[in-house]
This record gives sequence, structure tokens and C-alpha cells, in this order.
Amino acid sequence: MQNEPRLPERKSKRKTILFLILAIGMGFSPLLLTEFVLFVMAWEDTKEVSDPFIGLIGDQTLFELSADQTEYRIKNDRLGFFRPASFANPKPSKEYRVFVVGGSTVQGRPWENETAFPNWLEICLNANLPKRIAKVVNCGGVSYASYRISHIVEEVMEYEPDLLIVCTGHNEFLEDRTYSFEKNLSPSIVLIHSFLSNFRTYRFLRESALKMRETDRVTKDTLGSAVITRLDYEKGLAKFTTQSIDRDSVAEHFHFNITRMLSIAVDHEVPILLIAPPSNQKDCFPFKPNDAWTTESQSSFANQSLAQFQQMKSFESKADFHYFFGKALLDAGRFDDAKEEFDRAIDQDICPLRMNSTLRTILLEANTPPKRHWISVLDLQKEFEAVSKNNITGQEMLVDHVHPTIAAHQLIAQIITKHLQRSKWIQQSLSWEVDIVDEFENVIQSLDFGYFKRAKDRLESVKKWSRGQAIDPLKEPVNRNTESTQ
Repeated sequence: MQNEPRLPERKSKRKTILFLILAIGMGFSPLLLTEFVLFVMAWEDTKEVSDPFIGLIGDQTLFELSADQTEYRIKNDRLGFFRPASFANPKPSKEYRVFVVGGSTVQGRPWENETAFPNWLEICLNANLPKRIAKVVNCGGVSYASYRISHIVEEVMEYEPDLLIVCTGHNEFLEDRTYSFEKNLSPSIVLIHSFLSNFRTYRFLRESALKMRETDRVTKDTLGSAVITRLDYEKGLAKFTTQSIDRDSVAEHFHFNITRMLSIAVDHEVPILLIAPPSNQKDCFPFKPNDAWTTESQSSFANQSLAQFQQMKSFESKADFHYFFGKALLDAGRFDDAKEEFDRAIDQDICPLRMNSTLRTILLEANTPPKRHWISVLDLQKEFEAVSKNNITGQEMLVDHVHPTIAAHQLIAQIITKHLQRSKWIQQSLSWEVDIVDEFENVIQSLDFGYFKRAKDRLESVKKWSRGQAIDPLKEPVNRNTESTQ
């Protein structure tokens, strides 16, 4: 009988809990209603979401369905940056479908798809998969950085991939962009943004805000669907300065995009191979050793002796100092020391057209400690060094600062194949390395003179562009705030 007075208290607690539930429900009702309305209206965003650092305005979709709906192919308006590629719709039952996403190294520049490593990889895979038919789709876009590549990764998940390969790291500094408050965001805020991006209401409000900023011409941290690099402009080299390249923010953004791509693949249970691309260490002078450097500048370190370099410690922040110090060490037979200096020259370059050590570390440690068995990483720089004279990569493997020779593209395909075999993602045929020899040769023999002539012309153009001497450069806009939308 003494416990009876507690019954009203229990009822009061139930009422309080019920009231809280109703209050919370009413608080969320506008969100739920908005979500429902946007769903009924079939509203879709413009693929800008999930990147708190910058906004990509416009349609980022790469593929479109053919008129007869029998295949997907790269859209015509994207062929300025990509080469034609297609795959069947629906997916054949025996097809082993691979998407290779990245920049011009993936595309095969200065050549074309026919001699790019994705094409050689398709031959290697078919030599190891007797019960499947490998289809490797080349999604390499010229000057495409990780923040653009991540949208392609998201898209291709819709096309039933069996394997995703991402090769990125060289193009992170190319586009002239700035980071506003987002560069100081904590990881927790980035995580919250990624979570909220799952809701149409949040994406709708964010996209509306970005469009308002575009209307107000405040678009310095938003980019259009077409890539426009700093070097595409007259005096493009001048756009690269110690301050403007903002290495720390670029590294944070790169880390975000690598993590995002891994999450997309893991969520779809698609194996993903992350590849750090190779750089020319010994045969590529830095593109901009210091802020005052112009296309007419000459380095004062070109003819210094090894003894002189060892006395010039005050110049250790100069990229050209490290490059020519490396040359002197190489001539002296101190190969390990030389490689370290060449790598420092890449890191100190104010026009960073080669993946620096910070970005390389971010990519290679993306799965450390291992998170899922379907994530793997591969460093092509180490692979190239292992087969290069004195373990230093140069023009024997790369025709310019980053683009592999045709033989090196073939080697990349074989390296990837062996890596997939070690990861137990594909089986191994005992004779596959012999079987591919004739297949490789048949491809080379099928190419005409024009194919190699176009590549030669393209290579000369790339070399001039990389040194700030673009052919038919863009004029500097009067209003710099409109630059990214030109």
C-alpha cells in the first residue's frame, strides 16, 4: 500500500516522454515535409554535394545512354577533356567491368587510349580470366584533379563495376582556386557536412546558396564543368606563387577526396585500387624554382660543383638548388643522396605539376591501418624506381614530367595485374605474361603514322604549356572574380 502514491508519478513520466517525442517530431516535421516535397518533385542536385571545400557548378555527368539504349558512352561535350569510351547496357553476364579514373596519365597522353595502360590492362586481365570477359573503361580526363575525379567515381557506381582503379595526384594545384572558411574546418564539421549531404533539403539549400553566390559574382571558390588551369592563361606561370598555391589547404582537400572515394567504393562493396602516379625525378627541371622566376629566367646553380653545393646551405629552400645538387651527386655516384635531392626539388617547386611527397603519403596511407579487404594502394613511383638505373626515374620511363612512354604504360598494366593477383582479387594464369606479348604487338602494328605524329605534336605542346608558354593562351579577364566561369 505504501507504493501506491508512485503510480501518478509513473503516469507523469510517460506523459513527459510522450510530450518530448511529439515535440521532437513537430520540430523535424518541416524537414520531413520538405524532403517529401523534393522527392515528389523528383528534384535532383547538380552533383555538387559532399565537398565542403569548393563547389562544382554545372552537370558533372560523364556518360550518357545511347539513343537505342544499348550502350553508355562519354558525352560529346566532355570530349574536350576525355577520349571516347563506351560500355554495354545492360551489362553482359560474363563481363568483368573495370573503370580506371584519373588524369592525363590514365588517358595515355601524349598518345591516346589505344596505348594507355587501361587498354593494356584489359589484355592482361583477359589473359587471366578465362571464364570472364574483361572490359576496362578509360575515364582519364586531362588536368582532372581529385575533386573532379570523385564525382566520376560516384557516377560509375551506377554502372555495376567489378573493380575501380583511381590514379591521381599530379593535378591538384592546376586550377586557380581559393579556400575560404572551409579550409579551417575541423574533421568533425566535414563529417557533419557529409552526413547532411544525404538529405535533399540540405543539398537544395546549399545549391541555392551557391547559385546566389554565382549571381553575386562571388565565385572564386566555385568551378565550372570545364577545366581551366592557371597555365592556360597568358603569363600563366605568374599565377603560381608561394602564397597562391596554398599547399596545406590543397593537402587537406586531397585527403578529403581520397577518403570520400574510398567511402563510396566501400559503401557499394566495390574493390578499389588507389594508385600514386610516377614523376620524372632526374630529367625534369623544376617549373618555377622561386616567386620571381619567369620563362626567361636562368638558374645560377647550373654549373656549380659538388663541393660548392655543400657550402650553400642557405639555398635549401630553392627547387633549382636541390635539382642541380642532385645532378652533381648523381655524377659523383652518390645515387641515394641524389634521389633525395631530386625529390626535394619536386616538393619545393612553386609550380607543382608533379605529385609532391605530402600528397603521395596521404594516398598511400589512405588504408592504414587496413579498413577493408577490398581497398588496396600502389605506388608507381617505387615501381618505376625499382626498374630504373640507379633507382632514379627519368626520361627512359617518362617522356616529359609525368607522362609514361608506351613501353612504360605496358609495364604499368603488368604491375597492376600482378598487384591484383597478390591481393587475390583476380586469379593467375601460368602463361599470361607470354600470352600478352603477341596481343601487345598486334595493337602497336595497328597504329598508323598519324597516331604517332599527333602524339609528337601534343607532347611539344604540353612541354611549352608546362613552362608557361601555352599555344593560343587565354586572355586575362578584366574582372578576376569571373575567371573561374569563363
